[in-house]
Amino acid sequence: MEKLKIVGMSSEEYPGGRIDSFTIPLINESQEGINHSHVMPLFRELGFAEEAVWDLDIDFENKVPGTFFFSYGNKKIKSFLVIEEGTLSINFDTSLPREEINEIVEKYFEFPKE
Repeated sequence: MEKLKIVGMSSEEYPGGRIDSFTIPLINESQEGINHSHVMPLFRELGFAEEAVWDLDIDFENKVPGTFFFSYGNKKIKSFLVIEEGTLSINFDTSLPREEINEIVEKYFEFPKE
């Protein structure tokens, strides 16, 4: 599986948690959608319930920019996904350690060079 390059990312802390945001392309280099190869496995590994993962079984690349989805993982992680022009923004509201999130995200996506 090819890793998709993260084209934007940010992190903002608040008391008791953090918002981690990752922006990725909607289509990989093979011109295929990213849902089954990248997004759903990422959410499974982050601890989202299988029902929540299957709620994301959609073709993001065929949705209108501005479309958004909320997914509840558990009390330690929730997500808010936003379709943008050519990209998908994945925002995690989490109390999980940053290193744990980044380690899992890195299995599916390539972080920008610093």
